[in-house]
Parts: sequence; C-alpha cells; structure tokens
Amino acid sequence: MSFHVVWHRAPASVGEGPTWPGPHGSLPTLNVASADLYLPWEISFEQAVAALELLPGMFCEGDGAWIWHPARDRQVEGVLFDRVERLAYVELKGNCAGDDIDRLAKALNPSGHALVVQLPREGALLSWTTWRCTAFESAREGEA
Repeated sequence: MSFHVVWHRAPASVGEGPTWPGPHGSLPTLNVASADLYLPWEISFEQAVAALELLPGMFCEGDGAWIWHPARDRQVEGVLFDRVERLAYVELKGNCAGDDIDRLAKALNPSGHALVVQLPREGALLSWTTWRCTAFESAREGEA
C-alpha cells in the first residue's frame, strides 16, 4: 500500500468532520484545531530515534530523517519532528504492508495513544482506525 501521511497525537477533544470521498468510498473525517495537531507525544525525539533504530532494516539520521526497508519490496521513509524536546509529529511515505505499519506505530507510540492521520495532499484528517483499516485492508483485497 502506497501512502503519504502525517501522524499526530490526537487531542482529548476531537470533533467529527465532513465525509471525505476517498478512493475506497466515503470516509468519516475529524475536525481538529490546527494548534492541537502539534501536541507533544509521550516520547522524546531521542527516544523515537532509538525506538526506530531497533527495527530491522531501519536507518536513521541524527536530524530525524529515516528510511526503513521492512522487506525486500517495501520501503517507508519519514521525518521525525520535535517541539520542546518531545516528538511533535511524524511525516511518512512509502509502500508497505499493514503489519509493517503496525510495527512502526508501536515503535513510535508504545502506549497506544490515539493518533490523527493527516492526508496532506487531500487535506483530510482521519482517525488511525479509519486510515489503517481502509488503506491496508483495501490493499489486501486488491491483492487477492
């Protein structure tokens, strides 16, 4: 599944947004204040880099840029962004399987706090569950 997204920590209060006519049908979006898209994550920038470096096939730069080859035919690249010594958000793009994206999310979000997934090209904000299920389950159906 190819993607380009930005992961943000979800604020305590998230409203429902308009329905977005995605490539796999209409999807519910989220309404989040711009300032709330940059809430600090539970881990620091340094902890995030250390967690990523534990993934086999991962290469991280000191500035937060990284590239990951979870399998021979898969690649995800991204950048970690911090604010006040905490991870603020993660931009990532590439092509991988749902299991790979789950491993990446667990490395960066070990406590499993809610995430907002921003689709920068489309201008839509989705819940983690909506994005994960739609993007990766639809991709699996297309391979069958």
